Amino acid sequence: MKRWGLLAAAALLSVGTALAEEEPSRHIRTTISGEAYAVAVDADVYGEGQKAVQAYRVTTLDLGKNPEAHFDLALWFGADALLEKTGGDYTIFYPKGEDAEVGTRDEAGFSPYGLYFERATNARLEFPLERWNYRQIQEKTNAAEIPEGISLTDATDSILSIASALGVTMERRPVFISAMTQADWQAETAQKMARGIAPHERIVSDWTKEDESVQLNYRQFFHDLPVLETDAHMPGILEWETPLTMVSATVSRRGLERLGFPFVMGGEAPLGETFAPISPEEALSACGRANLQLDGWQNLHVSTIELGYVMLAKNRALTDLEARPAWLIRIWGEIFGGTESVAVAVDAQTGTIIAK
Repeated sequence: MKRWGLLAAAALLSVGTALAEEEPSRHIRTTISGEAYAVAVDADVYGEGQKAVQAYRVTTLDLGKNPEAHFDLALWFGADALLEKTGGDYTIFYPKGEDAEVGTRDEAGFSPYGLYFERATNARLEFPLERWNYRQIQEKTNAAEIPEGISLTDATDSILSIASALGVTMERRPVFISAMTQADWQAETAQKMARGIAPHERIVSDWTKEDESVQLNYRQFFHDLPVLETDAHMPGILEWETPLTMVSATVSRRGLERLGFPFVMGGEAPLGETFAPISPEEALSACGRANLQLDGWQNLHVSTIELGYVMLAKNRALTDLEARPAWLIRIWGEIFGGTESVAVAVDAQTGTIIAK
C-alpha cells in the first residue's frame, strides 16, 4: 500500500493521536545480572496496552525525479518562490538565481535515502559533535537548556506541517535537546582559532543573539507505536546498519533552520499474522540470559522499557526493511568518565535479542 499520492493535500491535517504523551502502564523494579555486572531496573513501562501487534515489510518513501508533483514546495519556500532544480542521488530545489554552493542556500532535498530542508543561515550553525548526534537520545531531556525566547512548543509546531505532508507522525516531546547560546558560539570559534584553521573550514566571527539555537530529535510513530533507535548494526552483518529514523531539527531565534528526515516510510505490507507481544518481564529475562558486554561499566540502570518498532535493513541502501515489534531496554551507565547508553531490542514475538 502506497502512503503517498498528492502529499500536499495532507499538509493541514492533524498528525494523529500518537502525538499525545502516553502515560506509563506500570513500574518494574528488578535486577539484570551478568557475570561481571548488575543492572538496576527501576523503570516505567510504555506500550503494554497493545494487545496485538504486527510485523511489516517496509520500503522508504521515493517521490521519484519529480517530487514537486507530490509535495507542496511552498511549505518551505513560500507560495511565490521561483525555484531551480538539480538531479543526482538527491533531487534538490533552491531559489532561482541563487548560485551559492549546496548547504549555504535555502534548499530542499528529496531521495529514497532521506529528505532534508535547510535555510541559508543554517550554514552558520555547525554544532560541535559533543552537542549534537543524529542518533542520540537523553535519559531525561532538559527544556531549561533552551535559550530564553525560543519556545519548544513553537519549535515543534514549525515542523508539523512538513511532517504531516510527508505522512510522518511524530512525537511532540523531543528525546534529545542541545542548545548553543551566543556565548557558546563565540567560545567554539575561539577554540577553532586556537587549534588552527583547516583549509576550507568555515569560521564565523560575527555571532549575534539571532544565532542562539537548539538541536532537537523526535521519534516517529508507526502503527501507533514509536520507532525505536537502537544504535545497532544488523546481527552478524556489520556493514548493514539499522537506519536512522529520528526527525532532527535545528531551530534558532530566526525560526526553523534545518529539518531532516533520514527515514520516511513509503510502502508497507504485513508479514505473518498479528500476535500478542511477550511481557516486559520476559524481555528482561532475555537480557539476563545474554552477555551484554557491560564489563567495566558503573552505575548501570534502566529507567524506561518501551514497546515499539525496530527497523532491520534488508538491503545495503537501507530502503527495504523489516519493521519488527520489539521491547527496547535502554541501559544507562558510566564508562570512560562519561554517561553512555546501550539499547537492547528484544523481539516481542520470539523473545530473542535482535539488536544491541
